[in-house]
Amino acid sequence: MQQKVITIAKRFQAVDQYYLNLDSITKDINDKGWIIKQIISTSFEHQPFGQEARYPVLAVTLLIEHP
Repeated sequence: MQQKVITIAKRFQAVDQYYLNLDSITKDINDKGWIIKQIISTSFEHQPFGQEARYPVLAVTLLIEHP
């Protein structure tokens, strides 16, 4: 059995734009025989160095397993 941890992060341009389509990512994982065991999500603000603007970021971490 193999296990992997994968994190997908997406930076958004506005606070009310939280949308991330995981269907294509999870389909590829499942098509390759991996099983998603756990999903954890979090959000935070990212401020690029030297800029005043802050951007919301959504990060999704998957624990996957291959029998």
